[in-house]
Amino acid sequence: TATLVQKNVGGDANMVKYYIYIIGGWLGDCASDQVLVLDITNPQVLEWVSFPESENSPGPCNMHSAEYIPDKRQIYVFRGGDGSEYLNDLHALDVDTMKWQKLDTHGLPPERRADHASAYMHATKEFFVFGGWNGTTRLNDFYILDTVTLTWTRPTTKMLQGTMPPARAGMTMCAVRDRLY
Repeated sequence: TATLVQKNVGGDANMVKYYIYIIGGWLGDCASDQVLVLDITNPQVLEWVSFPESENSPGPCNMHSAEYIPDKRQIYVFRGGDGSEYLNDLHALDVDTMKWQKLDTHGLPPERRADHASAYMHATKEFFVFGGWNGTTRLNDFYILDTVTLTWTRPTTKMLQGTMPPARAGMTMCAVRDRLY
């Protein structure tokens, strides 16, 4: 059982069945590599469990995004920053073994960024990344990762319908049925 760490900002949470996973975040003076899991199977006794850094752990991360990929039983983490630089690497946490894996992707990945938004669309098996901050400017670009082939694509403006929102950072995005909000 874990005692919760000090205040944390910029972490990410995902619900997987009866467990809430909180990954990383900023602890005030450094980024965290901690994975906390809250077991909510018994609402009368909510228990936090902390998992130590494991082999192939991505290391500290904050202002990243994370999405649960049900078919793979993994949480994909697109890292934002580690406290000293902006990142764009992709890692997967297996929720059954609690082991990390660095994912080798194909195509052109998003540029390094933090404070971006992501969402996973189950129907198309796609992981989306939008916007963020690259250390100089806010972004309004959009990338799609095919989670079957692990290939990144960037849709052209002709493929995206409607008006692209202004550049932004620090927002959220979610997939509902076949739409992103």
